[in-house]
Amino acid sequence: MGIKRFTLEALDVNKKDQIPTHIRTPCSVRTALTCFCDLNCIPTRNIIRVLSDYAKDSTEAQTLLNLTDISSIEAKQQYITQIETPKQTLLSIFQKYPSIEIPLDHLLEILPIIPKRYYSISNYLPENSPNPQLEFTFSIFNQSPSEENHAFTDYGICSNWMKQLAKEAKQLDPLPTDTLMSPSRALEEEKLFLNNIELALPSNHGYYLPIIPRNITNFRLPLDLSIPVIMVATGTGISPFRGYLQYRKYQKQKVPNLELADAWLFYGCRHPERDFLFPELENFGQEGLVNLRTAFSRLNPDKVYVQQRLREESNIIYNLMVYKNARIYICGEANEMVKSVKETLISIINAESHKTTGNDLLASWISEKRFLLDIW
Repeated sequence: MGIKRFTLEALDVNKKDQIPTHIRTPCSVRTALTCFCDLNCIPTRNIIRVLSDYAKDSTEAQTLLNLTDISSIEAKQQYITQIETPKQTLLSIFQKYPSIEIPLDHLLEILPIIPKRYYSISNYLPENSPNPQLEFTFSIFNQSPSEENHAFTDYGICSNWMKQLAKEAKQLDPLPTDTLMSPSRALEEEKLFLNNIELALPSNHGYYLPIIPRNITNFRLPLDLSIPVIMVATGTGISPFRGYLQYRKYQKQKVPNLELADAWLFYGCRHPERDFLFPELENFGQEGLVNLRTAFSRLNPDKVYVQQRLREESNIIYNLMVYKNARIYICGEANEMVKSVKETLISIINAESHKTTGNDLLASWISEKRFLLDIW
């Protein structure tokens, strides 16, 4: 039996612009929900309002509708605590409110597109490299079920997909060219791996993956190696800094007498034997390419974080920023780390200058683009 496909059209001529253009039809329902629509999204108030209209149970319908009342402070807080903070997905809403019976056409109308996932390149690629390869670093997102939040394990779509592809690519033998599938045929046959469904385009070296380059203008480490840099990273936030240190090494190998400005890297992770992602960082330190300071939060009972390492080098950081026009780059998850680093820098400025100008000076570094963030 062949795959059944559908198309979308507006029955009301005044609603033609409401047809979801991100669903490429004709396609099967499975393809639409797997490849185009984000079932893992955190539902907006508007989506919840629509779902409440299709809840057969009046109590469930009213509960959902109450979450959408933007005029009520209590309702706003409920939406934050019940939906946003626990990161409830659309799937978990269906699990929690089983009386919802929304028609497929209306569901497709409200579902957002699966958003792009942006990852920093983890390596430096010299021009005219004979064997160009880009490396990416990503963490696997799996949220275990809990009574309050999720009825099932929430698997990160892109990270788990790439994890599976990475495993499979290591086991692949080169494929003859005539066996390769075109993107259109691959889509028709739904060869995609998302939540235990295969989908990828095999090549004779592994897989073809769709990549969307993004030109970053506000987080670029300097090509001018006479500019001092202070880098702060946690977890996979180390990615752009690893590439930058490879760049420093490459330039130093090309010009052995090249003078490099100071570079400091404050890197935090949990344990040196579990998630210290790139041991070569220590080699960079030994080669004089960077001053490496690590902070392991789960190595000893007393947890150590990057802001503590910053305080230990407060005099050097102050002098680099105030007298040598250095730049600070911070990369990692947008959690308490960024806030703590800012507070630490302000305290360093106040302590080293014996003044209370920390807030103003940090604000000037931000406006001068000498304090730059790449967070998620």
